[in-house]
Amino acid sequence: MGITLNTSLENLLYSNINDLSFGTVLKIDSDEDCNLYSVNNFERYFFTRKYQTMAFKTDSKGIIRSFNFSMYGSMDKMFYSKIVKNYGLPQQILKRDTIERKKKESLSDGTKAVSSQGTLKECTFEDNPFFLIWKNDRFIMQFTLIPQLNRIDLYFKTPAEEIMFD
Repeated sequence: MGITLNTSLENLLYSNINDLSFGTVLKIDSDEDCNLYSVNNFERYFFTRKYQTMAFKTDSKGIIRSFNFSMYGSMDKMFYSKIVKNYGLPQQILKRDTIERKKKESLSDGTKAVSSQGTLKECTFEDNPFFLIWKNDRFIMQFTLIPQLNRIDLYFKTPAEEIMFD
């Protein structure tokens, strides 16, 4: 597979999943309102960050409503500047404020699970944000920064899709 640089991923929204020109598309779940797909066996770049697997949600006709993927690395100033140059400044920059509830449990297979719930507050890029969110009338682009895992999750969705944080 060739290396493809793609900085206009939002153009995948509103297109048909069957029209994807990269990777292997695998339907993983469906109901009467939507379908979920995994796409892999490709190598692409969002600016300087490589990704090789994507998850898609479509409506019942196969029209893409949202998708996401993960990239390794951190959101450094250079990467952030490239995104801002292409998309403008984000509408929201949020970081964790307080953790109100933390829950630890042991699962039946011996795995330990930890979950937490808390509040978010507005911040600047320099404050080590957790979310960076761009919004317009065509799409929402949301970065979730996970420095503990050296990972960035990127979500694109139509404005009609549920917004995780607003």
